[in-house]
Amino acid sequence: MTEWIDVLLYSGFMAMLWFWIPAAGARFTRAIVEDRNPEWVAAHPEVVDRLAGSRWYLRCSYGLGALSIAILISAQTDLWPAALSAPVFESEHWRVLSAVHAVLAITWFVHAVAGGAIFTRWLTTHVPLAERRRASLEPRSVDAYVPGGIRLAVHTAVGLHLAIWVAVGALGRHATSATSFWGMLASQFVIAAILVFIVRIIVQRPPNAMDRVFGPGFRRGEVRYAFLAQLVPLLNGAARLREAMTGTASADMDRMAQLGLVLVMVASALVWFGRFIWPSQPASGRRPSRAGLQSL
Repeated sequence: MTEWIDVLLYSGFMAMLWFWIPAAGARFTRAIVEDRNPEWVAAHPEVVDRLAGSRWYLRCSYGLGALSIAILISAQTDLWPAALSAPVFESEHWRVLSAVHAVLAITWFVHAVAGGAIFTRWLTTHVPLAERRRASLEPRSVDAYVPGGIRLAVHTAVGLHLAIWVAVGALGRHATSATSFWGMLASQFVIAAILVFIVRIIVQRPPNAMDRVFGPGFRRGEVRYAFLAQLVPLLNGAARLREAMTGTASADMDRMAQLGLVLVMVASALVWFGRFIWPSQPASGRRPSRAGLQSL
């Protein structure tokens, strides 16, 4: 399979990180400020207009996004400096592309955290928090957001996956050392526990600006996506289990697991953006109503 498929998927992931997400965030700058204090926004419209019209972060994101895609193409076409493509420890070209993609994704994360920190600092420094009546905390559970059939299917798949790992270990059917196998098995349980914890956090988190902009469907979508994400590590877990049982690594399975993860993330983002972000009013976002703000 040509590595251009890898480049295409990685470029799509870079486009999601550097273009779609920043553009979506910029469209709701005004709504987030209004959610914090609508009276302050009404008293300082010129400040909010200037903030919403600022494009320095978007331009920086777009520039870095274009550079990221150019780097991926350069790595594929051997225009990227050989000293930076690490041929000495990456024997297969798709692994070089995967390593370059990982570095670019980390770069985006640092850029996004820095941008979020700058905006949050400006918001908390310049916009006083309005008094808001807070309703009593309502009990929340995954059951309220995810249909029973989906819960059963996901729990069955994850439980069966972990049970097979335990059975292989208990029966001694692995070809690797016991220390290596049980370490990999433990990692499967740790990953599953982390994903369950993330779902719990989303269910229990306090309402935020996005909940008040989009309504209750936003949290429901978050919970369902996070819940279904428990299935994503199973592909890689199956590849690792096969590797442990046969004692040989399959480069093809490693590659498919890597590309499958990226494909799922890009497809999920497209669905999420199509459902919540792009249908809303452009530029300033949707203005939260005063009644909606007071009810949360």
